[in-house]
Amino acid sequence: MKKACFWRAGLILLIAAAVFAAAVFVFSHRLSFSYEPVPYEESSRLLSNPYEGFYHIRGYFLSDENPELSSQVAQHIAWDEEFSLVLLQINLQNYRSCPLSPGALSQLEEIFSAWETAGKQMIVRFLYDWDGQAELHEPDSVAQVMEHMEQAAACINRHADHIYILQGVFLGNVGEMHSSALLDDDSMTRLAGHLASLTDPSVFLSVRTPAQWRGITGNRELPDPFPAFLSSSDNLTGRLGLFNDGMLGSETDVGTYNLDSRYASDSLWAEGNRQEELAFQESLCRYVPNGGEVVLDNPYNDLPAAISDLRQMHVSYLNAAHDGAVLDKWKNTVCSEAGCFLGSSGYDYIRAHLGYRYVLRDSSLEKPKTPGDAPVFSLSLENVGFAGCLVPLQARILISNTQSGQELLCPADWDLRLLESGALQTYTLDLPLDTLPKGTYRLFLQLADPASGRLIQLANEGTQDQRGFDLGGLTLQ
Repeated sequence: MKKACFWRAGLILLIAAAVFAAAVFVFSHRLSFSYEPVPYEESSRLLSNPYEGFYHIRGYFLSDENPELSSQVAQHIAWDEEFSLVLLQINLQNYRSCPLSPGALSQLEEIFSAWETAGKQMIVRFLYDWDGQAELHEPDSVAQVMEHMEQAAACINRHADHIYILQGVFLGNVGEMHSSALLDDDSMTRLAGHLASLTDPSVFLSVRTPAQWRGITGNRELPDPFPAFLSSSDNLTGRLGLFNDGMLGSETDVGTYNLDSRYASDSLWAEGNRQEELAFQESLCRYVPNGGEVVLDNPYNDLPAAISDLRQMHVSYLNAAHDGAVLDKWKNTVCSEAGCFLGSSGYDYIRAHLGYRYVLRDSSLEKPKTPGDAPVFSLSLENVGFAGCLVPLQARILISNTQSGQELLCPADWDLRLLESGALQTYTLDLPLDTLPKGTYRLFLQLADPASGRLIQLANEGTQDQRGFDLGGLTLQ
């Protein structure tokens, strides 16, 4: 009896081993493949990607009657084909003493709708003053400003997918948060918090100086960990960035910083010296946007100094028209940085590196180590731009049959917001090749902006089309 049981158990083990061996054979046979990546070479070409680059300012007065508004917006859009970003300044001066009228809100909706239809990412600044005389043009009370915020918020939220940043708190000369009778520290904090509570958490907010950021958020230093990329509506700290319209204009960026150390004061609102504030922005603006306009031709915006500071501050957007003298200086300066930009103009180098700039370095496809597992595809991506992409992108690999045109789209859960300026990261994805018939295929990388559906252009030589970037060829045998 025992002997029979022994032989029966042995037979079962033998059969199981044979089945396993057969499965391994069939599995390895079915997944016989070869992958040949294309050469990955960095390119100096200028890209057009969302949430980065140069912008133009387009300004609009809201009023009860403006029959020219539609044609004005259409003309502005026609002039703005070159860039992905636009800065819209919305002047509320006509309503400084009253709520926004239904006509004014209708005009605001018309403006946002037109620019959204044009496929632009909007940076929006509400203000009451274009003449440097905020105290003459602004409301008499913070309460009136808060009411305007409440009225505008519904329109902002309807277009949140295309409104990238709200700059300022509606107050100050040209909306730049200075020279206003209403901008004491407490009021500034109230207004920023109110705007944050009203608006979609996906929309970034920005203030004019690092000192204002620290005072409003109540953080002398950055929190550790920093509350980045959270969707909570009360997360003011994690969505508050900076805009600097005195960038590279002097040692203090024309009053943005101080000459003395901020640590000489106990106040959260103390401005630091240039070295301290650049270091602060280097940490903060890994998570939130930073941009503005360069001013006043001086040594701080000579090309080598400008590149160094723009990179340290993680700048992602700049005014395309101001300061013309600085921009012309960059256009007439030759880049001496080693690599594909050697000999390019400084302007082209800076334009190409505003925001994120992704370069593919290599890719591979590895056979699975365990039966039943899928082959693992990996690629290395480097961000050579001044900043990261702070909006989540959709990543996927498209496998396209070169004979039949059959396609398989493989989504990846890569969070490219974490690919900071200067970082190189390897990403992996299991590819279900056992679902495909034998034949030859091309693999394409697709990085897409969910809001616009646009594919992100890579800074590589090679083929990029509606399928994405051509990574290489795959043969299934």
